[in-house]
Parts: sequence; structure tokens; C-alpha cells
Amino acid sequence: MNIDRRTVLKAALTTPAVAMMHGSVAEAATKIRVKTSVPGVTPFISNVTLSGVPLSSLQTIEFVVQPKKGSLTKGIGATYTHAYLNSKGLTSPATGEVTIPVFGLYASDAISRNVVAFTIRCKGVKTLLSYPLITTPWVDPTNGGFSKPLVTQARDPKVALGFSTFLMKGWSNANTPVISDTDGEVRWVAPTTSTVAGPTSGFFNNALYLGSGNELIRADLNGTLTNVASYESYGYTNINEHNIDPGKRGMLIEAQTIDDNMSCIIEVDAKGALLNSWNFATIVSDAMIAGGDDPSLFVARTADWFHCNAATYSKTNNELVASSRENFVIAVDYDTKKIKWILGDTSKAWYGFASLRAFALHLGPNTTAPIGQHAVSITPQNELLLFDDGMGSTFQTPAGATRTNSVARKYKINLATMTATEVWNYDHTPQINSPYTSSVYQAGTSYLIDYAFNPSGPLLVGLGANNKVAFQYTYPGGSVMGWNAVPVDLSNLIFTA
Repeated sequence: MNIDRRTVLKAALTTPAVAMMHGSVAEAATKIRVKTSVPGVTPFISNVTLSGVPLSSLQTIEFVVQPKKGSLTKGIGATYTHAYLNSKGLTSPATGEVTIPVFGLYASDAISRNVVAFTIRCKGVKTLLSYPLITTPWVDPTNGGFSKPLVTQARDPKVALGFSTFLMKGWSNANTPVISDTDGEVRWVAPTTSTVAGPTSGFFNNALYLGSGNELIRADLNGTLTNVASYESYGYTNINEHNIDPGKRGMLIEAQTIDDNMSCIIEVDAKGALLNSWNFATIVSDAMIAGGDDPSLFVARTADWFHCNAATYSKTNNELVASSRENFVIAVDYDTKKIKWILGDTSKAWYGFASLRAFALHLGPNTTAPIGQHAVSITPQNELLLFDDGMGSTFQTPAGATRTNSVARKYKINLATMTATEVWNYDHTPQINSPYTSSVYQAGTSYLIDYAFNPSGPLLVGLGANNKVAFQYTYPGGSVMGWNAVPVDLSNLIFTA
């Protein structure tokens, strides 16, 4: 039987524990209580211990941190299976106690009262609990930069959004990544024990993954940090350059070697195992040689000739799509690693080579090619979405055009006609020039745009359908606060062993 969470909370507030069936198991379930709550490594996390849980029949335990009154956000919550709780040592058969990591709590600059609803399922018996969890204040290390953004437009209740929380990635900032909600409230921060101070992070497999030198670190939502893998033995000197994006089977991470500067991508799984790799110095050089050109005139392996800042996977076409800030957006076959198409400014250096020009997409009507783009992704409609910075090349000559405004753009790629047609864009009013970093991502029919180089600090804009603005928050302090921001869904995570 499915019960609306509001109904669950109302029932839970009526009585300390409600068992939804009769019988001995149900009678045992009515003895379930919240025994203690112990603060986690940050004020946004708490470890809640339930007593009286009939472990022999336990199936799952779910928690939901209820939104504040008047909020349009979804509750943050997760479901833990019995097997998962056992595997993490969170159950005690001797006492019938289970400890539940609760994350996504409110913890502002004052003591916060959270209402947390628990649903305990024991072989057909559903027990409902509600617990008023109190959190201590969070001392924002940026002096209010994250906890008190400048609200240029508060959340508009008339504009629906397809996301409630988003991940902010700072540049060289040990206090990031940070997860905030669409009300502008911080709901999770990297543990203060973190020594990671770089731009690379992403949400994958119910956790944050961070790059640190040539090592990959996992930051679980309960605050646990784990060194997952090192890539030194593969020859990669650094994976802490830009983004972590979803790939075909795992995570796509920009990497570099001693010889190849910011022109490599690796794909790794949740345990850090290397699944695939792409070296664009080799890929582009091979294509140029095959087309009769000298790659030494374009590919400068140890220099920043390519500057890869994002990548994504297109399932429909089995393509790896990479953003080369210096040159273009380039797609290669995932398996053969052969170039399939190139989209970019034809006044840049790359277009002067016939071997690369052969892969250039034609532009459809009313279509503008991206320049210095970031944050490439593939939408559910199989469209290419990106942030068009408008900044020309800094290494290649000719550098191509430079514009004074930055625009979020979406393209439909037709491989049969080798055409890219712009099907959506958003140009802020007034226009904003954000020449470096920045991002745009889609969630449903909504978008989150991060103008990271906005003069007053990163400006985050939530857009609903028809480009209706749902909110605008400015985070003073430069791109160190949020060079990239992406929606993450923390409303119904499932943890299994």
C-alpha cells in the first residue's frame, strides 16, 4: 500500500509508532522508538538510533527530512535495506537497535528544528515514526558566502522546477562541494577533515566523488571519506582538473599525463576501476594524418592546446562527446575512438585543416556555434546542451571570435545531414559575460544555469518551462564558490549492500 508522505507524517505525529498490521510482528513493531541522535561530522548529518526493531523480520528503513513550512522543495530522504545496514555494522542483533545516517538536515546560523519521518518495514508491517531532530548552527567558513547568498530573485512559487537540490563545485576551495536547495539553504557540505581543494567533483552512486592529484576520493553523504583509487600506475599525473560526468558504464573524468596536458579522459566505475580511456592528442593526430595534414601544426601535447573541461556520453549514438575549450565540441565513437563530428567556431585554427574540417557540422537556421564552451551534456531528448562562454582561444592561432555575452544553448544533431540546429537558448537579461567555467544542466523541463564569472560572484539561475525564472542567487567570492553547479536528486535514494 502506497501512502503519501504527508499522510505518513500526519499519522506519525499522532502516535509515536504505528504498526500497519496486526499480529506478533506488528506488536513488536509498535515498540520501535528513537533512542538517541548523535551529531555527525557536520551539522547537516545526524546518526539516529532506533530501538526495539525486530531485526529478524526487518526489510527496509526509510527517512525523510521534511521541507520547511512554505518550501516548494521535496523532502530529502533515503531508504536503507537490511542488508546494507548489516554490511555497514549499523545493526545490533543483541539489542534490536539500528543506527540510521540522516543527511540533508537544515542547519542554519541558528539552532534548527527538523522534522524527520521514518518508515520501518518488517515483512508486510509498516511502522511510522516522527522525530523532531535539533541541529546546531553551521559556521560558514566563507563568512556567509554559501549560507547567505544575495537573493536577487527569491523562489517564485508560480514557477515549477524539476529539481530541489543542486551541487556547487568551487575552484580551489576546500569547503566545497556544497549541496544547497532551491530556497538557497545549504543542506550538505564536504567534511571539514577533507584536504581536497580542487574543482573536480561529481555525484555518482549515491555519493560525491572528488579528484585530488591523481587520486579519486569518495565522500559519502554520511560524511565518510574514502580513498578509492590512484591512477599513477596508469601514467596519469592529475585527475583534479574539471568535471566528473556520467559515462556509459561509470564516471568520465578529465585527466593528464606528463606528456599530455588536459587532453585525456578516463572512465572509471564506483570502485575506481579504469574502464576506458581516450587521448585526444592521439585521436586528433591520427585523424589529421589520415586526412593528409601535419598534426604538429595543431596538436601541442605538453601545452594547453585542447583544454578539455567536460565530457558526456550519448547512448543513442554510442558517442563520447568532449568539450575542448580551445577549439570545439568533438564527438568520437565510444569503442573505435574515431572522430564522428565537430561543432565549433569556424574562424578558429582547427577549421584551417581539411582533415578536421571534414568532420564539421553544418549550422541549421538561426544557429550559433559555441565558443569556449563548458558543461556539455546529453538531454533525455538526445540533444546537446552546453554553456556557451563566448571566449576565444587563448593558445591556438587564430583565436577565433570572442563575444561579450554568454548564452546557454541546446542543439539537435542530425548525423544523416551532418547538421547542428539550435533548438533552445537562454540569454540573461541583462546580458552577462561569463568567459570562463560556468554551466547549464537540464532537469525535466527545468534548467540550472551558473554564470560563474559574473562580476558580483557566481549567479545561479533556476529556470522553469518557457524560460520562466524561478530564482536567482548570487554567491560573492568568484568562481572559488561555484565554477559549476548541477542538479542532484536527494529525494529518494536507495542504499543496498
